[in-house]
Order: sequence, then C-alpha cells, then structure tokens
Amino acid sequence: MGDLKTHISALATALVLFTGPAIAMPDAAKEQAQIFASCLGRYSAAREHAWLMGGEDVQAQAAFDLFQDLLDAVSYDAMSEGLTGKRLLAKRIEAKMAQAQLMQAATFQTDPQRRLNSGRMARHHLAACKTLVLG
Repeated sequence: MGDLKTHISALATALVLFTGPAIAMPDAAKEQAQIFASCLGRYSAAREHAWLMGGEDVQAQAAFDLFQDLLDAVSYDAMSEGLTGKRLLAKRIEAKMAQAQLMQAATFQTDPQRRLNSGRMARHHLAACKTLVLG
C-alpha cells in the first residue's frame, strides 16, 4: 500500500508541476482584445523569427491565424467599450518587439545563461497564450 501512495503522490506532483495554471479569461471584451492582441504580436514575432532563421514554424502560423480571428471577433465590442484601434495596434507591436528581442537573445546571445533565460522566457510567453485556447 505504501508504494501505491508513493506513486499517487508522485503523479499528483507531476500534474501540478507540468500542467501550468489555467488562466481565467476576463469578461470584458476590452481586456480580451488586449490579451489577444498581445498574443497575436508574440506569435507574429515567432513566425518571423522562424523565417529569418531559414525555416517555417507551422504551429506559430496556426496560432497567429487563431489569435487574429479571436481579436477580430472581440474588436467591435472592445471598441464600443472605449478601446481604440491605435491602442490595440500598439499592444500588438509592443508584444511583438518584446518577443522578438527574447528570441534574438535566445539565438544570438553570447552569455550562455542569458541565452538560456531568454529562451525560457520566450517559450513561457507563448505557452501563456496557448493556455487561453483549447487544442
């Protein structure tokens, strides 16, 4: 019986450690639009980074398309709540530039610790966006 408890405990610990926390989606369209714009910007950077490195990131392209659709779906309501198109574009560009900087550092940084940390942060931000959608 002791082995069973150990295995169950280990499984529970693994589930907590490897399944990141669920992120609650806000009710307000304005806040949803800002989140979707940020994710759209981050995936735009991931897509372009892959192109610059001579490849293609099919998952980043699919996520980009998904977040574009999600942003389009809430934009009208978000703007009726006072969010401007300029602010949405600014949010998207800010996130894209931040993600691009992390991905460039993860690829080209000469300090191994900074390169590792940048890669982790870049993956973390994209993973946070993934948790917003099923699939």
